[in-house]
Amino acid sequence: MGTVSTKFIFSNSRFTAAPLYHRGKGVYITVMVADELSLPFDRISLEMIFRGLYHFSVAQEKGQADDPVKYFAAKENLDLGVVKSVRKPVSKLDLSPFTAPS
Repeated sequence: MGTVSTKFIFSNSRFTAAPLYHRGKGVYITVMVADELSLPFDRISLEMIFRGLYHFSVAQEKGQADDPVKYFAAKENLDLGVVKSVRKPVSKLDLSPFTAPS
């Protein structure tokens, strides 16, 4: 899997319109979206970034978007699911027959 046809390449720390997309650049978009939203990298869904590239390309063709980082970070596009929800920490289940004295 070398290159896949789409509309972006990495240029000057932003993505610009171009005929080729190298598969490693999706990680760069994810890092830049995390930076734009001031969130840790692991809170951004790489899968949803890839899925959202279709929506970005449609918006770009309509003239509604020109920067994928700004597009994914915009409040009106939060329904794309780019930001992962915060999960509750997993609690240990105490299976002992007697509870410890307190």
